[in-house]
Amino acid sequence: MVVQRRHDPGPGAPYLPPGAGFLFPEAAAEAQMTATRKRTKQTQSLQERLLTSADKARERAQSMPPGKPRDMLLRRAMQDEVTSSLTDWLSAPGYRRPAQ
Repeated sequence: MVVQRRHDPGPGAPYLPPGAGFLFPEAAAEAQMTATRKRTKQTQSLQERLLTSADKARERAQSMPPGKPRDMLLRRAMQDEVTSSLTDWLSAPGYRRPAQ
């Protein structure tokens, strides 16, 4: 399940609903300038986090009865594994990005 979080621009910034910046460009610029981003240092690589997530999803799916929630967990596990392998492939030393 994906949880979307609303961006909190801070206590002094005006509230603008998503997509309303084109109506009030001055307020949008002010809200953007006062927003702070919470940064966290990752202790594991992306591949490790994806594989851990896939393992946890498979473990949870094993304890569930057949049905849509179980299928969604298994699908998520497969997506995480594929994303991990693609990330490995893209970061390989022999990979060259297409010329633009």
